[in-house]
Amino acid sequence: MYCKKCGGQISEDAQFCPYCGEPQFNRDSQTGNTYRETTPEERKKYGQSSKNYLGLAGFIVSLVAIVFMGLVVAIVGLVLSLVAYRRRNQYSDYNTLAKAGVIIGIVALAIWLIVFIVALALIVAA
Repeated sequence: MYCKKCGGQISEDAQFCPYCGEPQFNRDSQTGNTYRETTPEERKKYGQSSKNYLGLAGFIVSLVAIVFMGLVVAIVGLVLSLVAYRRRNQYSDYNTLAKAGVIIGIVALAIWLIVFIVALALIVAA
């Protein structure tokens, strides 16, 4: 294996490069597995997009849910936005939209829950 920063050869289980000191892996706090996140610079270097399209999708779905759709779409928009927000360190663009999607998703979910509860109360009262 080679260091992601300096290119020096290092062992497979190295946490840091012995040549430049660059950290090589992150540890998932829930599973204990190690992984290495790609940086926006690495994504550009290898021709991958630096745009967080999942954040854009979550924002749009959350926005549509608040105006047109309903409870299920609000939940989908919120989940998409939360996943995109968690991955924000890997991308340089559209991260603000992921954060906005989380906020709008929560508002949409609250609105549609209130609508659902009021409609249910009216049905039961009738």
